[in-house]
Amino acid sequence: MAQLFSTERNNARSGWLAVLALWTQTFVYIGIVKGVGIMLPTLRYQFQTQTWVIGWMAALILATSGLVGPFAGVLRKRFGTGIIIMVCGLMIGTGAIAGSLAATAPQLAASLILLSGPGIGVMNVLAKDAIGRNVIKNYAQAVGVGKTGFSFGMIVYAPVIQLLLETYGWRATMLLTGGISLNVVVCGALLWSVRETIDQQSDYQMVSHDEQYTPHLSSRLSVLTMTLKLALKNLDVGLLGNSRYWSLAIITCCNKFAYGMWLIYFVSQAESTGFSLEDAAVFIAVGGVWNIVAKLGQGIIVDREILPCWGLMSIVCFISSLSYCVSPWLFNYWAMMVAASLIQFGDGVLTCLNDVLTRQLLGADLLAGAYGWIGVKTALLRILVSFIPGLLYDLTGNYRTSFLLIGSAQGVSLIFLGLLKTQDYV
Repeated sequence: MAQLFSTERNNARSGWLAVLALWTQTFVYIGIVKGVGIMLPTLRYQFQTQTWVIGWMAALILATSGLVGPFAGVLRKRFGTGIIIMVCGLMIGTGAIAGSLAATAPQLAASLILLSGPGIGVMNVLAKDAIGRNVIKNYAQAVGVGKTGFSFGMIVYAPVIQLLLETYGWRATMLLTGGISLNVVVCGALLWSVRETIDQQSDYQMVSHDEQYTPHLSSRLSVLTMTLKLALKNLDVGLLGNSRYWSLAIITCCNKFAYGMWLIYFVSQAESTGFSLEDAAVFIAVGGVWNIVAKLGQGIIVDREILPCWGLMSIVCFISSLSYCVSPWLFNYWAMMVAASLIQFGDGVLTCLNDVLTRQLLGADLLAGAYGWIGVKTALLRILVSFIPGLLYDLTGNYRTSFLLIGSAQGVSLIFLGLLKTQDYV
């Protein structure tokens, strides 16, 4: 086991600590977001506000975490991964703790959006970047293990937060959630202890020079122009002119959009087809187990070269797209459970292989920039179009059109995976 994530450039410790950081970040992330969701009725009553206000606040936490992504790479180069992750842990925990003291909904929103959101976003980029630069052997498995934190969070946080809410009230629940989130600081401290290896540059190939930004300076350029070009280079703006990056960004955004919309609207969709809340909870719980199996199993398939990354992604994208589309027409209990399990299984595979494909296409040294800019696009997508499935339901009275849209969005990934293959990029 000690050699599971070992690399040719350093011992296994750096790889394991990077995986631990990603696991902790995904676990804490779902705790903050899921906690707000579970406490929604209580917060609505406490602050005498409307449901959409609290729901929009949760959406803005996700959006903020994506918008700050491009700055993560710059911060790593300046201060190091360990220091920044420690600061992120303080921000995430402090945001939740400060939220427990809020007297109004805007105060709660400000603490979570301005503190917890950016902390989650920057740490997410740096944790995945650290794995990409420090793990060579069994990289897909390393990513899969790290991302099971999200799955375990889905299983653990729901009953725990409900119990804390009934026992201590929402303020103490949010306070304790913030305390749990402070464990991220420990991960940062551990990464700081191996800073000589965790922040080293990789020996992966970079994007070819004709596709990346290369500043041309002359002695006549002003200091301001030089500074601007240096800033653009540090932010990896050159990626925005790279065709492989755009294909990857569209694939990732479509995958995240489809699954994110399913998480938001599945319970309501299941109720509209005659299932109870208890049934929907069982579908999600069983699917959550398959999500963990997928994250652990995809690494074995890809790292053992049973199937290439793009091939497995194509198969799963097709199955997931079909499952989204047929869900509103399923009235049988077991049929709905199978569809929900396939969707959760598909997300488990795709959320890991998105990262694997990113490193294959762009190289390890551009991971922070790629994750950051893709995070911006995902955030904007959530802000601009997340309301559409709900609007379609209001207009039609059912979720058939909505889930056909979600399934079609997932299917778009297949087109760009095919383009990457035809151009011999994968």
